[in-house]
Amino acid sequence: MGLLNRNIKKSLFWLLDYHPEVEENSSELMRRCIEHTVLSEAMGFDAVWCAEHHFQHLGHIPNPAVLLSALSQVTENIRLGSGVSILPLRHPVQVAEDYAMVDLLSAGRLNMGVGTGGQLLESQGMGCDFGGREERFEQSLDELFLRWGKAAAGTSGVESLNICPVQAPRPPVYIASNNPERIYNIGKAGHGLITIVAPSTESIDDIALRVGQHQRGLLDGGVDSHHAEAVVTVFTQVGENEAEVRESVLVALARILSYLSGTHISDATGIFNAMRDRGTGLFGTEKEVDRMVARYRDAGVQHLAFINRFGGLDWGRALASLKLLGAGSRI
Repeated sequence: MGLLNRNIKKSLFWLLDYHPEVEENSSELMRRCIEHTVLSEAMGFDAVWCAEHHFQHLGHIPNPAVLLSALSQVTENIRLGSGVSILPLRHPVQVAEDYAMVDLLSAGRLNMGVGTGGQLLESQGMGCDFGGREERFEQSLDELFLRWGKAAAGTSGVESLNICPVQAPRPPVYIASNNPERIYNIGKAGHGLITIVAPSTESIDDIALRVGQHQRGLLDGGVDSHHAEAVVTVFTQVGENEAEVRESVLVALARILSYLSGTHISDATGIFNAMRDRGTGLFGTEKEVDRMVARYRDAGVQHLAFINRFGGLDWGRALASLKLLGAGSRI
């Protein structure tokens, strides 16, 4: 039974980090992403999320709306989420149009994940002020809501849009944050949350604090938590035995952490052991991961998004892990 018993929603999360030394090519990377997403839907996953990144191999999706639009045509039920759209880097009208198209093409399956972005390189490359990104984020989010609202009301002209999302009054919005104080305000405003269990996260207690802050914000804001959930993103790899998981993850972890830190990682083993022991990386057999998932459930987590393929992991390994994760419609 294992992973079937935790009654937690599950999603697939794509960084789609690209490693030229082990990847065939970008087109093959996209093809595999689509195949795994189609399979995750067949296995009952609730959603798929695509991260936005620019100018670096940390991510290979400069505009998640394009990939989500493609995924909308090969799936029927799975929710399609931006994880996240970096609002300060784009004109808000273009964002509103792009993601309205995703909602239209998917017949109302968009989860609108948004964030400020945390990569200086990306802001510089886009000619944006990194220091002013939080203010720009708030302005862009307001503009996004305004445009969608006017489109839904049938307003025409340059202050509206010529297309409108299917979902009313608008697609559900998820804001990315790991900061407990900001997370409280996200909940109080009635928005969903996307938060990541990073390699540096010290314990599941940190995640419990974030989820708890979001719930308190929802409560204080008078918001129904069923309409504004918290999604917890976590690095994951499940295998038939611990040795094969360790072997595959160690190399992959060193690659992805080198991208994240900008330096060579010499102690991937220590980081792997710490993440596994703390439960901040879901690495192990089905039974071992099931025990870790139980800890998340006890911490109040109701939706886990798995980064199941990262660091150039062998696609066969990633597929086997996905199948173990997808043994039922709930973990």
